Amino acid sequence: MITYARTSTALPGKAFEYMAAQQESIAHATRASGVKWTLAMGVGGVVGQFSLWSTVDSLADVDVALGKLMADAEWRAATAKVQSLTIPGSTHDQIWRQV
Repeated sequence: MITYARTSTALPGKAFEYMAAQQESIAHATRASGVKWTLAMGVGGVVGQFSLWSTVDSLADVDVALGKLMADAEWRAATAKVQSLTIPGSTHDQIWRQV
């Protein structure tokens, strides 16, 4: 199993707007990729930090899902809204293999 995670931090004072925009983006991502995406908010640590993740069977599945998202105009528009509410340079992607 592979877990893909993207962590980023909302602009100061924009956490609730960020969360709403990211939930809209997740709805498009799930529909477009066929992969269930989950949003979590940090408790403690960096204020306004969120993580978006999904779990798939293989790295090939990650590649297929991301390809479908990049081809989806609605997802790109929803993601642009999220990006406008994100601290520049705070986004970090990780790919984990379960052992």
